[in-house]
Amino acid sequence: MTARERKVLKIIKKHQLEVSFHIVDNLFLSMDGTVDHYLDGVKLCLDLAKTKLFKHVINNLKALDVEEEKIYKPSIKDEKLEGLEYDVAIIGGGVIGASAAMQLSIYPLKVIVLEKEEDIALEASSRNDGCIHPGIDLKKDSLKLYHLRRSLKMIKPLSEQLDFDYAEDGQMIVFSNWAYAFAAKIYLSHKVRSNNIPGYVFLKKEKLWKKEPNLDKNFKYGFFFPHCGAVSPYEMSIALMEYAHLNGVDVSLNTYVEGFDFKDDEIVGIKTNRGNLRAKLVINASGVFAEDVAKLAHDHYFSIHPRKGTDIILDKDSYPLLSRSGMTALDSLKARKKSHSKGGGVIPTVDKNALIGPNAIETPYKDDYSVDREVYEALFKKYQHYMPSLNKGMTLAYFTGVRAPNYEEDFIVERGHFIKNIIHAAGIQSPGLTSAPSIGVTIKDLCLDYFNIHETKKDYVKTRKRIPLIKNLNDEEKEKLIKSDASYGKICCRCEEISLGSVKEAIRRCFDVPTVDAIKKRVRVGMGKCQGGFCRPEVMMEIAKSLKVDLKDVIIKGDKGNLLDIGGHLDD
Repeated sequence: MTARERKVLKIIKKHQLEVSFHIVDNLFLSMDGTVDHYLDGVKLCLDLAKTKLFKHVINNLKALDVEEEKIYKPSIKDEKLEGLEYDVAIIGGGVIGASAAMQLSIYPLKVIVLEKEEDIALEASSRNDGCIHPGIDLKKDSLKLYHLRRSLKMIKPLSEQLDFDYAEDGQMIVFSNWAYAFAAKIYLSHKVRSNNIPGYVFLKKEKLWKKEPNLDKNFKYGFFFPHCGAVSPYEMSIALMEYAHLNGVDVSLNTYVEGFDFKDDEIVGIKTNRGNLRAKLVINASGVFAEDVAKLAHDHYFSIHPRKGTDIILDKDSYPLLSRSGMTALDSLKARKKSHSKGGGVIPTVDKNALIGPNAIETPYKDDYSVDREVYEALFKKYQHYMPSLNKGMTLAYFTGVRAPNYEEDFIVERGHFIKNIIHAAGIQSPGLTSAPSIGVTIKDLCLDYFNIHETKKDYVKTRKRIPLIKNLNDEEKEKLIKSDASYGKICCRCEEISLGSVKEAIRRCFDVPTVDAIKKRVRVGMGKCQGGFCRPEVMMEIAKSLKVDLKDVIIKGDKGNLLDIGGHLDD
């Protein structure tokens, strides 16, 4: 028995579990057997990963307290993709898949994105707080830090090129206890130097309270990081994918990958609910489902353990109570170190709302988007502690996202181990949104190396423009836009001041059949206080007119229901 095996047995014994293991290719540790509780297996694999004796820990343990999850799959069955051939197939239309598509779109490659949902960025890529993180709590030798550092230089130029909002308003950590603040100052100074990231401004009492007048006065010390901020995660993802689409990338929605065809140690075909296609290179950017895709691809050498987190969206009455910087309150660096939620906080959004959250809870279920009342109550209690003016009456909506960490708690961005022509972008959790532009560049470089391509297309679109919104224009711009299309002068969403012209343009820009939810994410129609009570009928009528279908056939959100299915009604 080797020293590594003895160490593994010692850790198993510490956890008091009756499980077995085997070592794969002298690199990967596979845990096998049965445990009574799912969390027992997660804790064991996390402890094993911390030893760094293996590149990855694979969790093949069966937990007796876990019921088989019914994963959402689109009901569509057709031959849309049958027989088509591509150079690159990207599985997953989240921010990572969109970043890869954007980077590859300017090269002479035929690329397709396969996304199982009815729109892009509906899972982790939109179910997060949109923070562009400072990078202070990342390990020096991690891929997370490498990609975050590179992305921090890319995000502002990219927002200008693709015309999406980026609010570089900084983030703040506040303390009430001087001892903790002093310890934090030493720790943060060290992390700024060792991680080679921009520094912070230390604020005491009056300066802190001036910046955050609604902060509880028990908090007297703050560390402000001016080099980070926030984006709208789905706006950024849509901008990336629209740019890719403008440059020839195909996007196939409602497309579920069911398996692969192989020749020797290469993938030659992809089986989907919409027909079988061929691809020379596959990119696995499927988020929390990355391990499932790796299994289907015969390249299973890492594991994902889903972790859910809930955010509460506050209405615009909350926005004036905050400075424009995101804020986290801590009285213990140890508590922050143990947290997988980056501490959580009160986050002003680029759309002039505020978010509070998230928390972090291990879950065996990849599609678990439930919001528990206990979690909602706990989040408000936590953040009212240092921002007393927040109240539950400000709640606009809430949502849960499921992150996709591996047991090493670091990104995987690399060619496959057993299969030659697959690239995995897996284990992408916070700061995944911040790091997405850099990850896209690395995926692009791996693809170009595979195909031995060095030159871009001779003629490609350089920029992408957003859908014009009347509320963002001056009088002269409004007049010019309304003259070009009178529907821009008709407001259909009063809460967010969105005109019919913007809705019509959003319908035109959808990659596939537009849904009410897809239009909502593109122009914020229905995101105000009435949550679509006033504007939804008009949006639905516009979609019906565009698709030439009956109103009852307009889809609210994919297979999850049309208006009649979810119990809605329209007045004549």
